[in-house]
Parts: sequence; C-alpha cells; structure tokens
Amino acid sequence: MHRPGRAGARLRPVPLHAIDNPASIAYILADSEASVLVASTIGQWNAIASLAQPLPGLREVVLRDATTIGPTQAGGVSVIALEVWLARASKQRP
Repeated sequence: MHRPGRAGARLRPVPLHAIDNPASIAYILADSEASVLVASTIGQWNAIASLAQPLPGLREVVLRDATTIGPTQAGGVSVIALEVWLARASKQRP
C-alpha cells in the first residue's frame, strides 16, 4: 500500500504557465488558496504584489534566483531566497 510522506499529504502543485501575466498569476493564487509561491525573481513577485489583489492563503514567496533574501515580510507574506528556505527546512527535520 502506498503511503505518501507528510509533505506529500499536504502539498498540491498548482501549475502556472511561463507566459502568464501577473494578473493571471494573482487570480490563480487567490482561487487555489495557494500558501507558497515559488518565483524566479523578486521582480516577478513585486509585479504580482503591486496588483494589491487579496491572496488570503499565501504565506510565503520563495525566490529561485536570489541567494541572500530573507526572510522578510511584505504585505503579510514572507519573502525568502530558495537557499535560505531549504536550509531552514533541513534544520526543522526530525
């Protein structure tokens, strides 16, 4: 019998298209109630955040192309570099 791990039981990917515009991404984030967004750059996140669309489920933005950010708060959302996020996660493992 297959038993997904703890992460597998809680994580559900929401696919975004590479050419989606910030308004489309914000709509998808709000509609899916996504809690984490992985973005390439802070510019991508800033474009989404500047729309001021409520994203009630979003807790964290993880930036792939950043190495020194975070965690910082922007509008109630933690913004953090992927390296920092992964290091924090590995420290939290039992």
